[in-house]
Amino acid sequence: MKKYGWLVFVGIALLLFVIIYLLTPAQEKYDWSVSYERTSDQPYGLQLLYNLLKTEYAGSRFVEINKPLRENLEVLKNQHDALYFIAGGWLYLDSSAQNAVMDFVSDGNSAFISAAYVPYNIYYDLLNGKISDSTDDEYSNYYQPYQFSDSIVSFSLLHAAFQNDSSFKVNYIFNWKFVNGEWNYFFEKGREESLDSVAALGAINTDYVNFIRVKYGKGYFYLHSNPIAFTNFNLNHEQGFKYLQNVFSNFHPATIIWDEGSKLPYQDDRSKQTAGESPLKFILGNRSLRWAWYVLLLTVLLFILFRAKRVQKTIPVIEPNLNTSLEFVQTVSRLYFLQNDPLALAKQKMKLFSLFIRNKYKITLKNNSDEELNRLAVKSEVNFQEVKHIFTSYKLISSRTYISSDELIEFHKSIDHFYRTCK
Repeated sequence: MKKYGWLVFVGIALLLFVIIYLLTPAQEKYDWSVSYERTSDQPYGLQLLYNLLKTEYAGSRFVEINKPLRENLEVLKNQHDALYFIAGGWLYLDSSAQNAVMDFVSDGNSAFISAAYVPYNIYYDLLNGKISDSTDDEYSNYYQPYQFSDSIVSFSLLHAAFQNDSSFKVNYIFNWKFVNGEWNYFFEKGREESLDSVAALGAINTDYVNFIRVKYGKGYFYLHSNPIAFTNFNLNHEQGFKYLQNVFSNFHPATIIWDEGSKLPYQDDRSKQTAGESPLKFILGNRSLRWAWYVLLLTVLLFILFRAKRVQKTIPVIEPNLNTSLEFVQTVSRLYFLQNDPLALAKQKMKLFSLFIRNKYKITLKNNSDEELNRLAVKSEVNFQEVKHIFTSYKLISSRTYISSDELIEFHKSIDHFYRTCK
């Protein structure tokens, strides 16, 4: 018994550590992903903005859209002195929804759009194509503004209608650490002088205009390229709250239409900040995981001491083969049932595929030449013939007015294979 007395001491010490850990108040945890969701109270949600607007405009009628705007077009009709508001990463507005918003503003109302990526036609129609951008991919429907990378920037308002003390520091924070983020802007300060009906309202670091007003018909579009300024984390700071007050100080709408249903899930690149860290460094940097690691090491040590010899040969567990073909067929069937247009689904899949290529590999395909496709194949480490097959298939599909569901399935399989094998 004395031989193993030290093990008893280790066990008691471990028990004390566990008790201390359980009794120590844990640091509050947050989800640092950028969601731009109205109901999210996490750092990068919009719950605080939503509540502040409802409080500030308590005398106005507040209408919330929770389905895609194309299903609620009647909401924008016959409105007077109304404000359409939407904020998010990616906005999904099809042609009917875009036309409805344009008509809504032309009738004398206002639209406030704050997003990293907005349907291309809206920007093009408002600015008459005078601001160059990287959206030259024939499959893309999104305008991509200019960008630069930094962890801390200063937002300021330029127009005389705003207060002079409205500037504030905006940070990209992830797990309470400063990280580099992408800051979008429309053009450099001074460029608005050459743009008809465009007024520069705000800028990043005083030089990069990220907030503009565009006259359209009888109303105005207000475009803000950095929705992160309106998230819970920034509005919880006094300067961020003042910035919000100034931005909305000139709005006195009778009706506010909050569009929550026309946003696509947004993915940022913050996970890349920890890509260079080893798994062990990540574990030891987290209090809970660190203690779990120590307990695991001690458990392994005790197992080695007491169970060095195996009583019986380990029987391997054979996992059953999973057949996902039925699930795939059901998914495609649901899509076909809802859309009843395989050709439109194929085109939509190609648009999303092109966006994936541009965002992941920074490749914009213009002519789909062998040289461009080979560059994509090299970067993605996918066989060149498989890459070429996707674009050859789509070229054939897009030239037709109708395709069968079997052709849609084959096209889906080729793109899905790329997603599963690309690096």
